[in-house]
Amino acid sequence: MNPTPDYTAIAEKLYEYLKQCPSEPEVSVHELGHKVLNLPDADTDWWKVKHALEEVVAKEGKYRMDYSKHHGLTEGLLFNLDFVFVRKGRSIHSKESNIAKAFATANDVYGVRFFCYFYGMCVFETIYPPGLLVDPTWPPVYIVVDKSLVVRWSTQEESVEIFEQEEGIIRNNGQEKRRWHSNV
Repeated sequence: MNPTPDYTAIAEKLYEYLKQCPSEPEVSVHELGHKVLNLPDADTDWWKVKHALEEVVAKEGKYRMDYSKHHGLTEGLLFNLDFVFVRKGRSIHSKESNIAKAFATANDVYGVRFFCYFYGMCVFETIYPPGLLVDPTWPPVYIVVDKSLVVRWSTQEESVEIFEQEEGIIRNNGQEKRRWHSNV
């Protein structure tokens, strides 16, 4: 029987590796453990590695593990989901935000705010000036920036799907069901 691993020591080694990366790496805890330390699946409790790494990152307070592209989705085990390792206070979609803001300005929109990821695209909701009444029955329209940084308005079908994704509704044979939301 193998001795119980020191998960804090493992997390500190993974954290040191992440800090040395030249750009903001996008990797899962599981993939990182295999790549950096060649951790075996049979002897490793990946949940404990993930939690220890999050604690080490939070303790120093200079970086964060951004899982936002998985928000509202039911995709799998958290230690298998990729995160972006970024400096605290920095946005992982800053290029897309700048493009969306310029698009909003060109179209006389008051402002934009990052809303969610949708099939690999960044989606921004529009912000209205204080005091402006907006019809809540009107379907929302979003600004979409794709991977090649092309910006456009969402189609009506996309708007409904984006809204339902974020509201946690899954349509199944005409029935609406609430989706479980994780705290990712």
